[in-house]
Formats: sequence, C-alpha cells, structure tokens
Amino acid sequence: MSAKGSIDLSLLGSGQLKFNGWRFYNDFEKQTSLLTFAFNAYPEYGKSFVDLKFTFVEAGNSNNSYYYPKD
Repeated sequence: MSAKGSIDLSLLGSGQLKFNGWRFYNDFEKQTSLLTFAFNAYPEYGKSFVDLKFTFVEAGNSNNSYYYPKD
C-alpha cells in the first residue's frame, strides 16, 4: 500500500485533524474485517494528539446500535 499527499502549510500548528479516507476488507472465511484510514494531523505547537477514536454505527439498523473499538 502506498499513499501520497501534501502538507497544508496554512494548517501547521492549528490543532486540526483532517480525515482523508478509508478502506475496508472483509474476509468471510476468517470472519474478520480490516479497516485502514488516512488523515493529516496538525497539532498545536508544543502539543500532540493522544487518542483517535472511531464510533461505528451499524447501517440499516433501526435501533441505532453503536460499536466501539476495544481499548
């Protein structure tokens, strides 16, 4: 896998995190899924990002069940 992109110099030190995309692969034989994602992080000067958390919502589920990644 390879990635290419650019750095937005105007966002340096802004504290913004820009989500760029994602891909997933389901292995039905092993009953597993692989999720990869891409983002650009522009932490504030002297700080860093500690966590990145995703909230998973089952599509088409009327009771809005949420699935969270394990800690």
